Amino acid sequence: MTRCEMEPNYTETAKIVHDHCGNTYHVHRLTKQLARKNQMQLLAIHNIIPHVHWEDSNLLADKSLSGDPYVDKWKLSFMITRDDGKVIGLLIAYLRDKSVTHPLRAIYIHRLAIAPHYQGNGIGSSLLISALEDYPRILPDISTFTVQTNDEDSNRKVISFYESIGFKRFLPVRYPEKLDILMQLSR
Repeated sequence: MTRCEMEPNYTETAKIVHDHCGNTYHVHRLTKQLARKNQMQLLAIHNIIPHVHWEDSNLLADKSLSGDPYVDKWKLSFMITRDDGKVIGLLIAYLRDKSVTHPLRAIYIHRLAIAPHYQGNGIGSSLLISALEDYPRILPDISTFTVQTNDEDSNRKVISFYESIGFKRFLPVRYPEKLDILMQLSR
């Protein structure tokens, strides 16, 4: 097993993964109740993502600022914790319909972040792969997954991370102040 691979086991409440050092982590479905309970830890981790800052209301929102619903957000989102329950990562996703900037009906990875101290050990890969493995059971009619990230040179490591999981560059998304890239994975 390489440094970045983790071996999953399962319990009734969480998927258990181990890193290359044998440390145990737990992947939990992120319900709204768990998000409320752990909101300070989740927001601290989320807010390491460049160009975005969330408050409590953003984390717990069921729709975007423009009013678009985050369909099935609480079915499709996950967090990862240490054995002692400390949150070390999050993945927020929802079912996104076709639009001008998103021409696919897909499970959209809205946010993915791992606490800095835990980055580089395969925990983010394990969290994302775990979610991708669960999605066909949660929404069996959806086989396309998307993520949008900025397309700056400073973000090449993030783009390479998604490409290593199998995501492909799909569509540039232009904003007045930046250029993003929509990436796609189909199963």
